[in-house]
Amino acid sequence: MSPILLTGDSHLGALKHAQDFQDDPRIGELEFLPLGQGYGSLIDFFEVDKAAQTVTITHEEWANHSFSQQSLNKDGDFKLLVVSMPINSSRILRDCSWHRNVPWSMKKGAKEAPLSDALVQSIIQHDCAKSIEFMTALASVGIKVAVIEGPRFFDHARYLQRKRIDVCLEIERRYRSFAQIN
Repeated sequence: MSPILLTGDSHLGALKHAQDFQDDPRIGELEFLPLGQGYGSLIDFFEVDKAAQTVTITHEEWANHSFSQQSLNKDGDFKLLVVSMPINSSRILRDCSWHRNVPWSMKKGAKEAPLSDALVQSIIQHDCAKSIEFMTALASVGIKVAVIEGPRFFDHARYLQRKRIDVCLEIERRYRSFAQIN
């Protein structure tokens, strides 16, 4: 096993692509273990076996791997498990109607519905809570773990055509802040 293992959602694809076309030997130290599409992190997707000090992926559509200090460090050189999942705002930016629903402080037009700060936080929490629990579980079994942020949105993304970019920027800022604090 490489000293650094990257696992998580589909955003790993861009990093793997970069590794495949890069000549930098440091990037060669990375090993990839993709789990599946990010929507799988919205439900219970793992189990913790405290006695075995293991976290096992259980999602029926994901690659069901187990993570433990022993399995990750079998060659003696493992340093860090990096997870791409908890800081990924693309689902709520894509799937919520941010052209009609906006944080109350950003309301401009009569057709916009103001959302309370508590409701916006609830939407964000629902989206990343299981991923944050996964990170906590990995750390609880003694695995050195870090989070890699998902990419920020491109203002020309098709799913943003009808949405207010300033609202999307604010939602993303709140999302990243919530995930980083928790």
